[in-house]
Amino acid sequence: PRFNRATGGFPKGVLSLVGGREGTRKSFLVMQCAVHAAVNAANPMPGAYFAFEDGEEISMRRAACLLAGVNPYKHIQGRLNDDEVEIVNRCGRELAASHLNFVGGRGRRVDDLSMEIARGVLRKGWQFVFLDAFKDIYGGGDTSGDKYKSSRLFDIAQRHGIPVIVVHHVRKVVGEDEGYG
Repeated sequence: PRFNRATGGFPKGVLSLVGGREGTRKSFLVMQCAVHAAVNAANPMPGAYFAFEDGEEISMRRAACLLAGVNPYKHIQGRLNDDEVEIVNRCGRELAASHLNFVGGRGRRVDDLSMEIARGVLRKGWQFVFLDAFKDIYGGGDTSGDKYKSSRLFDIAQRHGIPVIVVHHVRKVVGEDEGYG
């Protein structure tokens, strides 16, 4: 709710990018936004979270932990007490019954992704799509590939009038930290 009050939320019909370096919790941020929109919002809405990196099962488990207010790393390591495990399981069932579709699989061609999103909007009423992460979307083939993918993703958002939010990993370039002490 604070994010929406501060920013107005993710704009419809626009491609938004959440970028940062490795370990800056970009995936957790967008997952929290997806869970809020589909489960916790005053008016929950259907949408999709494409979990290219971690897959459907791991992402859904992580989302259940976030919904339960439990540290996902403790869950993965088996360090939750019985009460916490029950809360996570209950939240997992709540997520499974919600309108948040978790879509797994290692990468997609941007043109195939376009058709998959069109089907989700038509058949499931998706009102938002989160894509984690840009590097796992293929298309374009040459050095202009990123421009092609970005353009196609923007077209998807615009055509369906939904926000499309993409996680993007930013890499350091040689010499970037020079001059910082």
